[in-house]
Amino acid sequence: MRKCLLWAVIFFLAMHPLRLALADSPFYQDGAFSYTLTDEGAVLRDWQGWPAGEEQVNLLLPDTLGGHPLIGIGAYAMGISYQFDHRNRFCITVPEGVRYLEENAFDSCCNATMLVLPSTLQQIGEGFLNVFAEVSFPNGSAYFSCENGFLLDLRSNTLLYAAPSSHDYPLPSVTRLGNHCLDNWLTDRTDVILPPTLTSIGAVFYDMPELKQVTLPDSVITLDSHCFFATGLNSIQLPPDITEIPAYCFAGCDLTSIEIPEGVTRIGEYAFLYNWNLTTDVILPKSVQFVGYGAFPEEARVVAASETTHFETPEEYALRCP
Repeated sequence: MRKCLLWAVIFFLAMHPLRLALADSPFYQDGAFSYTLTDEGAVLRDWQGWPAGEEQVNLLLPDTLGGHPLIGIGAYAMGISYQFDHRNRFCITVPEGVRYLEENAFDSCCNATMLVLPSTLQQIGEGFLNVFAEVSFPNGSAYFSCENGFLLDLRSNTLLYAAPSSHDYPLPSVTRLGNHCLDNWLTDRTDVILPPTLTSIGAVFYDMPELKQVTLPDSVITLDSHCFFATGLNSIQLPPDITEIPAYCFAGCDLTSIEIPEGVTRIGEYAFLYNWNLTTDVILPKSVQFVGYGAFPEEARVVAASETTHFETPEEYALRCP
């Protein structure tokens, strides 16, 4: 169960500025599809869905829009609106010639049962929130693989997405977990041990209150914003080599204690906010130079080992993040 709509609104505003920026871009219409133009071709920006009452089992995206070759699928282009009939399940085929999927291109495309992707794809952005489809490359791919339901970028060794069929397989040995890549794999899991090859973790465990324990390998050096946002974590052992705990990273969890390792230099705004069960003192090691506004619950007692540790004021935060 998702914790509450408020978390979703906060996450949207913090993580999805692109949709707001696109409001000023010139849009064109070709049937049910909206698109923008680049020097090389069209980028799909929105799909209106089928007319009310009409049911389909296959959606073959056009290879041209307005006479221009389709080269990309934009952020949130394939999401299903609240007006769509969510009982209608279908396969989506992206045509050959498409080169890239922007981040969150299929965000909330919850009706899709299969994503058929072209061999021409060179880039797939992270972000498959509320997607439950299988993935295939019928013509192969030089840059991506999809074995046991795990969609991998072979160049960066990044796990981009785990289809429902991945659930019973162990995680592959990747170096990065992309945003929301484990939503299907994590179903019914309360305790997770991550592969020892990991160095970077995106917003992977966002809003999963049933998840109580995650074992982070010592190899991890980077955690992204919202990494464990609104999970049920009651404890966490942070890797020894991380230098930053980013904004909202552990906000809304159930942590009862926090141990900040020596070497952390920066703690972002609201990093540990709304951990209501935090009852022990939080000791900041001498390495911590900056603590963002609202990083810890007001009820928590935070003790800095260094007199030079700077705690951001509301006024400073308003200037930094207007």
